[in-house]
Amino acid sequence: MKQNFIRTLTALIKIQNDIMDRFFLDKFKERVNNFSEDVIAVLGDKNIAQYYYWKIKSDIDNVFRDLEMFQYLKFLKKSPLLLQAMKELLQLKLEVVKIIISKSKLNIPIKKFGLQKTEAANRKSTKIDISNMELNDSKKKILEFIKIYPNKRTKDIIDEFSVLSIRTVKRNLTELLQAGLVKKRTDSKASYYS
Repeated sequence: MKQNFIRTLTALIKIQNDIMDRFFLDKFKERVNNFSEDVIAVLGDKNIAQYYYWKIKSDIDNVFRDLEMFQYLKFLKKSPLLLQAMKELLQLKLEVVKIIISKSKLNIPIKKFGLQKTEAANRKSTKIDISNMELNDSKKKILEFIKIYPNKRTKDIIDEFSVLSIRTVKRNLTELLQAGLVKKRTDSKASYYS
């Protein structure tokens, strides 16, 4: 992944010289910077959560969309450099998706929503055994995000998972709430999940 990232970043930096609009150039630089920070964080930690790979995939999609928009708005001419940057982004995305798939295959096989209480749960522990539950990928990611960042508002969770529709995120939160995997607290018209 490191080599693909270096090639992709090099192409994205070179392409910045060809973007003709200053406002969009600044936004693009900011997006490339965020993308770079996320990838560097993942490269620095081998045991990083699967959620961060999804974040990188989302970053790649956003940068790719920007390049397509620049081309459509004629802020960027179609050139071999542009095509090279898009190709490198797609290759990096493919590698990230392969990592996501391989990490998800390492998960324990999950059965249909039958929660079993463990000894820790019997002692009123906050840990819940989800190994016997069937969760789709988006629910797993949302649950993992809430574990890492407890007491986040619904809006924060929706913003974090912008790849999913608002309705999907809310439905997944409701199902996680009904399964007892998350707790909801309402304060001043805002809902917080932990």
